[in-house]
Parts: sequence; structure tokens; C-alpha cells
Amino acid sequence: MLSYFSGAEEVQYLVGAQKLSSPLPLITISMASLILPKVSSVGTYRELNYIFRKALLFLPVILIATLIAVPISPYVIEFVLGTKYSSSINAFQFYLMGGLLSMFITPVSTIIYKLNKEPFFIFLNVVQLISNITLNYFLIPSYGATGASIATFSAKVIGMVFILVFLIKYGILDRGRFDEEI
Repeated sequence: MLSYFSGAEEVQYLVGAQKLSSPLPLITISMASLILPKVSSVGTYRELNYIFRKALLFLPVILIATLIAVPISPYVIEFVLGTKYSSSINAFQFYLMGGLLSMFITPVSTIIYKLNKEPFFIFLNVVQLISNITLNYFLIPSYGATGASIATFSAKVIGMVFILVFLIKYGILDRGRFDEEI
């Protein structure tokens, strides 16, 4: 869509931003791989809630990382990619924030697997895909690569909201269910 609405130059900026942010998904997948065996072995809602609360401990770290990384990202882009990619800065910042957000979402979403609610992910991915395409349609013509990265970040935020609503709906945060077996 970016190429169609904005041209090859904007695609180049987006690719530069994606390349610099590409280590973040690897870290996120590693975190999920570490937590999945622990989630698989739990037997009560209290234990799932404990895992959720442990994941919450990462939020301040993620927030601090974002507060540090976003302001220094222009220097990183110019150092790694050169000044010709300075138009990638905004896109990179949104990919960076989205990647850091995924570091919270992905470990928390492993709880959904324990509840045998995998179809939820199909629904969630369809919602995120539709929102990403829709936002791309409206944002890319005006904002180019930055619009595409805003759309991707927004889809991740939507995913986070859906996952939190799911966890509330299924009682992961309900103290009354803590001693129930799963």
C-alpha cells in the first residue's frame, strides 16, 4: 500500500526503520519461549494471575527503555543508516514503541494458550489486520512511511486492549477465582 500511495522513496524509509527495529521481535519471542513452559505447568487462576503480575513488572523497564530510545533514535538512524534516511526517524520511533509494547503483550498472551482459547488469536489477528489496512489507507497518503508505522503501532495497541479485556473476561484478574483449577 505504501508503494502505491507514496512511492518507492517512502518504502525505502520504512524498510530502513524496520531493519533497525528488527531485533525487538527476536527478544519478544525469546521472552515468550521462556515463559511458555511455566504457563503450561500452572494449575490455578492464582498462578496465572501471578504470571500476569510478573509480566507487569516489565512495564516500568519498557517505559524507561521507550523514554530513552525514542529521543536518541534520530542519532541512531543517522549513525547506522546515514543522513539520507533521516526521514525514517518517525517510522522507526513508532516501530520501536510497537516492539517494546510487544515485549509486554507476547508473554501475557501465553496465558491464553493455557486456557485453550487459541481461536481468540484468529479473531484478534483478523481485527488487527483489518485495522492496520484501514489505517494504512487513511494515513499513508498524508504521512507516508510514518503513517504506515502508526497504523502498525495502532494495531498492536488494539491487540493489547483485546488481550487485557480477554484476561478480565476469563477471570485471570478476578481474586474470587484464584483457587479454582483451570
